[in-house]
Amino acid sequence: MLNNDVFILPSWDEGQPISILEAYVTGCAVITDENIGGIGDIFQNEINGISCTARDVENIYLAIEKIKDDNKFIKDNYWYGIENFKKENFVRRIEKIILGENR
Repeated sequence: MLNNDVFILPSWDEGQPISILEAYVTGCAVITDENIGGIGDIFQNEINGISCTARDVENIYLAIEKIKDDNKFIKDNYWYGIENFKKENFVRRIEKIILGENR
């Protein structure tokens, strides 16, 4: 992903894909369907990239056209990924769950 600017996940079935988090920290804009599985928990349309209809070729093409000349997602996603999904934050959230602390 380091050699790319855009990551596309046109899946019909996902949990919360790590590949999107990897795309963020490698500075990729994301094109995906925010209504699939847990994607909506980590992806916001027009914030992290463009939402499309999963496996709809025309819709994905339109998302690519919309995003291709807009590099704001690249910098924003990099910092969003680094700040929100670093190892220490993950471990802290798991500790809170195990210890029963409020979020």
